[in-house]
This record gives sequence, structure tokens and C-alpha cells, in this order.
Amino acid sequence: MSPEGKLFSEGVEDRRIFSWGLESRVKVETGDIREMTPDELFDINTLYNNYYFHVDDRVTVLNHIGSFLTPGGFLLLTTCCQGGGLGTEALNL
Repeated sequence: MSPEGKLFSEGVEDRRIFSWGLESRVKVETGDIREMTPDELFDINTLYNNYYFHVDDRVTVLNHIGSFLTPGGFLLLTTCCQGGGLGTEALNL
């Protein structure tokens, strides 16, 4: 984040989506998922690096994200942690 509180990558996703012709099919929202409520339901939601949430909060967060999905929708979880080791053990991954 910049000192002004803006994401450094802000707008990058929108430019890529537009250049790929996907603007009518893809929507990118950023923010604290715990404070969001769905205005509409989605076929797929992605969550990157969900280990930022305390282990005790993860089930609640994942259930909340599930409320954003259409019936039969998918949740895609990704992380940048590769392999095992102390880092993944410390994060309880």
C-alpha cells in the first residue's frame, strides 16, 4: 500500500480485463472481505493468501465468502507458499 492507502496494483487488473475483452464477464473488488456483503452472486470467487486470517477465523471467513456464490459456484484458494517448511507450519497451512 502507498502512504495514501491505495493499493500499488490498483487498476492493473481492470486494465488487463479490458484488454482481454472480459469486462462484461469479470469483476474485481478489493477490500476486507469480512466487511463486504454481496450485491450479487458469483460463479467463482478467488481468495489469495487466506493465511492472513487467524486460524480460528478461517472457517467463518470461508463460510462468509460462500454466501457470495451461486448454487454450484466455486471458491478458488491460492497461496504463494510452496512446499513444506517452518513458514507453512507457522501459518498452519
